[in-house]
Amino acid sequence: NVIFLVVAAVADNILGTTFKVGGGYGYEASMGYGWIYTLYTLAVLVPGIAVSARRLHDVGKSGWMMLIVLIPCIGIFWLLYLLVQDSSPLDNEYGPSPKPKPVSNEAAHTEPENNDVEKDDDSSGEVEESDEDE
Repeated sequence: NVIFLVVAAVADNILGTTFKVGGGYGYEASMGYGWIYTLYTLAVLVPGIAVSARRLHDVGKSGWMMLIVLIPCIGIFWLLYLLVQDSSPLDNEYGPSPKPKPVSNEAAHTEPENNDVEKDDDSSGEVEESDEDE
């Protein structure tokens, strides 16, 4: 994303589509970005907000927690902390967890069925005697 923003800014400067400021007093300066940069930024803004809200839902927070960046000095760090937290393995109020369900203790201690092993179909319960000499 950052790489494309740099490429878009360079393309704006090469094509001359950058925004200009201060043209009234004989002084004009380029802002360094223009229409290509702006259109790309607007195109990725809504999907970026949606992905962030979904990530916050994964950790059990509301999407409105993105507004925490408005708190001076610590807001961006708090949001970054929330976004990098591990997802809850359990379902929450925002839907099912994206992680696989944890294995319960009962299921972990049972022996798996092995269908590849041939089973003795002798259901009489009698013990077979061996033919070995003693």
